This record gives sequence, C-alpha cells and structure tokens, in this order.
Amino acid sequence: MNTDSTPRKIRCPCCGSANYPSDAVCMSCGRALDRSAASSAPPGQRQAGSRRDTSGPVNGTVVLVLGCLSLLLGHYWLFGYLLGPVAWVLGNKALAALNEGGGRPSESGPIQVGRICGMISTGFLALLLLLLAPIVGLGRLLGGRGGGAPTVPKNAPAPAVVLPDLAGREQTLGAYRGRILLINFFASW
Repeated sequence: MNTDSTPRKIRCPCCGSANYPSDAVCMSCGRALDRSAASSAPPGQRQAGSRRDTSGPVNGTVVLVLGCLSLLLGHYWLFGYLLGPVAWVLGNKALAALNEGGGRPSESGPIQVGRICGMISTGFLALLLLLLAPIVGLGRLLGGRGGGAPTVPKNAPAPAVVLPDLAGREQTLGAYRGRILLINFFASW
C-alpha cells in the first residue's frame, strides 16, 4: 500500500520521461504508456525487470545552460533555437532520473528552469518554421526555379519590333536605327 502522498510516476519506455499513471500517453513523445509499469516500490528502488539508464543522471547545470543558451542565442543567431529541443529532452531524462532516485534533489530547480527554457525555444523554432515555410514556398512559386530575367549580350542589336503609334500607323524599330529611341509602355488605369 502506498502511504506516500506523491503519486508514483510511470516511465516512458521510448524517451524515459516520467508521467502520471492517469496519463494515457507520454507527455513528451506522445507514445502510449503501459499502465502495468506503475511501480509501487518507493523512489530509488527499481521494479523487478525494469530497464535502468546506465548513463547516470544529467547534471542540472547542463540542462540550465543549454536551455538559457537556446533562448539567448536564438535571438541573435537563429540556429541557437536548435539547442531548445536538446535541453527539453535532457531535462525530461534528468527529471525521470530524479524521480527514480538518481541525482540530487537540489538539482530539480535548475533542471526545471532549463527544461522550460528549452520548451520555449522549441516553440520559437516551431513558430519560425511555420512562418518561414510558406514564405519560401511562395518565393519558389513566384520566382520559379532560378530562371530569372533573360540576359541580353552587350552591344547586341535589338530584335525586330513592329508597334503601332498613337495615330495607328505601324512603326518599325529598324527605321530609327542610329538614333536614340525611347519606347514607353504604359497603362491608363
């Protein structure tokens, strides 16, 4: 019987983050949780047959620094936002390790702050990609695939053009050869 007031957490088999037994899916990766994995053992003791992370708990300072750097660098250098998902995942793993009894409880604060900064930075990254993708797509649609304007070689003769003047008579470009000519295309609307 559980006499502890804190509910036992279920560890996600995919990402290792800790979730409440009432959660149907992992709050970090979205995978379905196995309700039979809820442990009634006190924190720090492993359930028989459960997989233990042998890499050790992540230092809370590492998560804090990564999370804060992702926000700070993201404002000056957009690739800094790529540190946000790393800080978020490392923060989830570190909190899961703390819930299992690995690491010092005093690291919970820096881990939470770094994880939240990572979540914010990941949100900025998602928003940036969400706004940038339509702009790039529209640019490709309007600009083509690198076609651009046609180029005319230097000192090449103008093509043969026959245009009506204001009186309706046809004028040829060849009739004005050797003189300066201005052709103005306009619309009255």
